[in-house]
Amino acid sequence: MKKVFLALTIGLLSVSSFAANDNDPATVGATTIDATTAATTKKQPKAKTLVNTFKDRIKLSGYAQVGYTYTNQNGEPTNTFDIKRVVLTTNARITDNWNALVMLSFAGTPKVLEAWTEYRFLPEIAVRVGQFKTPYAMENQVSPCFAELINCGSLATNYLAGMNGSDPLYGGSGGRDLGLMVHGQLFKGILGYKIGIFNGQGINTKDFNTHKDAIGSLELK
Repeated sequence: MKKVFLALTIGLLSVSSFAANDNDPATVGATTIDATTAATTKKQPKAKTLVNTFKDRIKLSGYAQVGYTYTNQNGEPTNTFDIKRVVLTTNARITDNWNALVMLSFAGTPKVLEAWTEYRFLPEIAVRVGQFKTPYAMENQVSPCFAELINCGSLATNYLAGMNGSDPLYGGSGGRDLGLMVHGQLFKGILGYKIGIFNGQGINTKDFNTHKDAIGSLELK
């Protein structure tokens, strides 16, 4: 499935006023033209820089997955075309070290899948807070765009990470939760780590008790 990228174009309108030389009528036209040309030349680089800044720091992306499902249970076949996923993501790079992301789902009932902000102090340490994928299992970190099957995830990952609602207590949260996580790359990227604490209730839900889930992972490259 190909990704669909949306480009955000921002138009800027500049209005300038200039005063003519009232003391010399012969030079009024020339003065106005020269002033307009100089001001336009001066303002164009600033406007271009502003537009390029938005283009470089705000990225919109999204994808959709549709399919056909056939089932046969107890001799009763059913079939349907269905929409698996429709996802739109906005990623804002506020500074070189600080960014934020919002991911929305439009398949079925619209909902917020992810909403987080992150600050990277060093390549070895970054702090993320909000709603995002938990670091449980490598399968949970892979986007459905790159998974081999449209219903991605092994049985263990689906159940324990709450990817598709197979756990009635955890619900279907797409492997995401609300919490805080510290992560980074050590030894020039050879060792990666993620350590976080989460509500344990899934997405868009506050915690219903005083306990938190601790989840961590190590990745050796």
